[in-house]
Amino acid sequence: MRKLAIYVSGKQDCAGVSLRGGCADSAEAVYLQQALEQIIQQFRQRDLPCLWLDCRHLETLSWQGQRALLHVDNLARTAGICLFWCGLNALVGEQLRTSGLYSLLYVRTAKEYAGPLLLLEENLPATVQLVRRGENR
Repeated sequence: MRKLAIYVSGKQDCAGVSLRGGCADSAEAVYLQQALEQIIQQFRQRDLPCLWLDCRHLETLSWQGQRALLHVDNLARTAGICLFWCGLNALVGEQLRTSGLYSLLYVRTAKEYAGPLLLLEENLPATVQLVRRGENR
């Protein structure tokens, strides 16, 4: 399993995140939570109503990662931002259903993703920003 990597891209009226790899332990969950908190804060300042998350390459999500997702989803809602979790694979979808979190999130299919299209590319262009560990505080 690949380590979790979080990429972000956004324009004036559209913002997105690509989650790639696995969130299998507490360190990955901390990275996930801190990075998404930073991204939400960044786009909140730009008054964007929603953030699209491409989750097609998210391989697994531990219970710590699920807690991080719930935390950032609640944070975003409080800030007036809607998070759309798009393209969850079968394993991650089942992990979220088992915990009950699936019904609390705005889950969409991969086809419904309406964020920056360059985040959907297999090999991301150099213009896409990787949220680095330790820089997301």
